[in-house]
Amino acid sequence: MNIGEYMKALKKQMQDFGITCIETADGKSVTSLEIDDGKTNIYDISFGGVLFHLCDLTAGWLYLENEEIGVTVSGNIEYINPAPAGTTVYCEATMLKKGRKLSYIDTKVTAEGGKLVSKASFVFAKLSS
Repeated sequence: MNIGEYMKALKKQMQDFGITCIETADGKSVTSLEIDDGKTNIYDISFGGVLFHLCDLTAGWLYLENEEIGVTVSGNIEYINPAPAGTTVYCEATMLKKGRKLSYIDTKVTAEGGKLVSKASFVFAKLSS
């Protein structure tokens, strides 16, 4: 597959999960996701895995926007505040370093009003030459 096909496949996966791409520019990518009933635990707040998935896909989108095809080789997330059902969260991914083989991307998830929900860091390995 070429980069355009990867981007199309990733965008479909994001849309199927409910993620909206808001913008990508200047080494940053921003997405949003509504925390609906299917994405919450018994406490009526977002599953941690939902937030990790949002961060990973947003970081992957930024990586592809930088014309690289690769995979996540590591990811680490910290959960800071809950995201209750009905909340819209925003994920901003920032490219920290684009290396020849490895790239480093940080993400932060905020709720409406700017409250920090989580932050995560990812390492991507380049697959294409």
